Amino acid sequence: MISRISLLKYLLITFCLVSLLLTYAQNSQAGELSDRLQFYPNWNHQPNISKADGDLVYPDWMEGTWQVTSILVDQVAPLAPDFVTPGFENNKQ
Repeated sequence: MISRISLLKYLLITFCLVSLLLTYAQNSQAGELSDRLQFYPNWNHQPNISKADGDLVYPDWMEGTWQVTSILVDQVAPLAPDFVTPGFENNKQ
């Protein structure tokens, strides 16, 4: 049988975790990327992107020579025919 002290500890920990999650959920914001996706293709301004400082650093496990292949599965031009991407026709091969 669970003692009262153990039950109180469990309830206190549960309460703290729920409070922490609720606080985090209230303080989190969707961000500009989700806003831009919501209003696609009616974009009226450029994204708010700050300039990067310093070098781009990759983790050690990425070191080495990689052989990568890519297969075009689907070719979509959502803004055609108003906008034509260079090389679009040649990518059909």
